[in-house]
Amino acid sequence: MKNYKNEIIIGVLMIGFSITFYYLYGILLPFIFGILLAFSVQPIITRIQKIVKSKGLATSIFLAVNTVLIILFFVFFTNYINRDFKRLNQSFVFLTTKNQENLNQTTQKVKEYINNLYDIDQVETLLKHKSDSIINKIKNIDYSKLDTESIKTGFEKATAIFQSQKTNTEQLKPKFSFLFILCSTIGYFILILYQLDYFTRIREKYFGGKIKSIFHTIIDDFNQSFVKYLKLRTKIILLLSLIYISTFIILDMPGTILISLLIILLSYISYLQYLALIPLSISCMVLSVENSQSFLFYFSIVIAVFIIASIIEEWLLKPRIMKDNTGINPVIITLALSIWTYLLGMPGGIIAIPMTGLMIIIFKQYFLKPYEEVIKD
Repeated sequence: MKNYKNEIIIGVLMIGFSITFYYLYGILLPFIFGILLAFSVQPIITRIQKIVKSKGLATSIFLAVNTVLIILFFVFFTNYINRDFKRLNQSFVFLTTKNQENLNQTTQKVKEYINNLYDIDQVETLLKHKSDSIINKIKNIDYSKLDTESIKTGFEKATAIFQSQKTNTEQLKPKFSFLFILCSTIGYFILILYQLDYFTRIREKYFGGKIKSIFHTIIDDFNQSFVKYLKLRTKIILLLSLIYISTFIILDMPGTILISLLIILLSYISYLQYLALIPLSISCMVLSVENSQSFLFYFSIVIAVFIIASIIEEWLLKPRIMKDNTGINPVIITLALSIWTYLLGMPGGIIAIPMTGLMIIIFKQYFLKPYEEVIKD
């Protein structure tokens, strides 16, 4: 037991944190995100501090500049989205107006087809007769003879089959909305920025020395297998996004901003970016209405761009940028996203990949290595 004292302490701490995190993730996540964001922007504030000296003033300048940039982005973003929705609405109106005669003809053909199969007047008469008969039978029922309690009990048992039974743990677990977590994260981020020295002293005091040596292997593996992979993957995605965005701008594609952001997010899982072809098909339909070219012309260009981007990624960018950094298997990423989203909702989807990467590293370090030694012996 003494030989595995550190491992036991780490295991107990992890189990305790996991249980607490499961029930209070909406409170802990904003704090964790806030402190990570604060430490990540610390170098920028330090550079500003070289000019204004006061750390509080440097922090205020940093927050003010970023607030202005975010407001300007959303103003542009909102105007662009409004323009795209107007284009989409006008395209649907145009298609409906242009094909109104065809729609009327189709409706008339459907009515004629139904009339040929059934005599509508006879069907209406039969339905009226049946409904009158049912109503009369209901009126003649002697409700005093009905065992309403038995019926109620039977109905409850029958419907219980189709209803999910909430366990005690699910009933105790509080619900946290994504908006609450987002606002709380921003609040913690601002507060921690002004108190960053306090958290820096805590990190140096309690996470240095022996504790640092215990977690050194885990942190180093995490940086190598996840953080480094994420940086390299982001570099590839940003390079490829230039191809997508350039094509969309040249074509004047509706929804360029939203679809480009969607492609960037989906591209972190290999080949998942092809799901963006679904909204792109609607954009191609709008272009075909606004211009003389057909839908297939624009959609073929989009598919060709996706294929070219995939070829460039596999044959040019991955061998040169990624090299031996394979990261987490796409199948494992998809499974992790499913599990974490099921457990915690949208916040679970945000932390799914880093948490899974950390769990895999810990599992390999403290379970697989001892197991391999047992097999060898």
